[in-house]
Amino acid sequence: VGPPGGTLGWGVNGRLEAIDPRDGARDALVARIAASLIYDRPVGRPLLHLETHAAAEGGGAVPSQELVRLGGMVTGPGNAYHEFAARYGVSQRAELRVPVPFFSLPLLKYGKSPAQATLAPYGTLVCVTDRVAQAGGSSANGCYPSLGLGFLMLFDMLRFDVAYGFREGGWRFGV
Repeated sequence: VGPPGGTLGWGVNGRLEAIDPRDGARDALVARIAASLIYDRPVGRPLLHLETHAAAEGGGAVPSQELVRLGGMVTGPGNAYHEFAARYGVSQRAELRVPVPFFSLPLLKYGKSPAQATLAPYGTLVCVTDRVAQAGGSSANGCYPSLGLGFLMLFDMLRFDVAYGFREGGWRFGV
């Protein structure tokens, strides 16, 4: 049961995998655990949206395709897609979704869209350890902050983002 006029929402999913090599080599056995948590809470009229993604790889020689990958508009805005490849990584995003007036768009026989859109300023922090250098990239461990602004319209199904990554990142745009 949520507060009057609003709802509390959260979701968790997780995954545990073990990859057994066909050649039987013990140093090739790899285990992976991953989890995501999404939490929404109304703060007056705006909505506070928190999103966490975390994963870890263990075992011997981890193949490149099995590394934890973060980066891109969801897990590392302001950084390239899958820029962070590591054995351990976590991404935390805090976003405040504020409804704003916007013109209504006609939807033909379905009527029209609501006369509002959503502005969503956010901050994200990606932290990785045991990072592996990708083509032309760095292998520096640590935390990588970014700030961005999202604009959601058409029932919050269409989203435009602009973000800046402060460490090894730059300006990134996404739809």
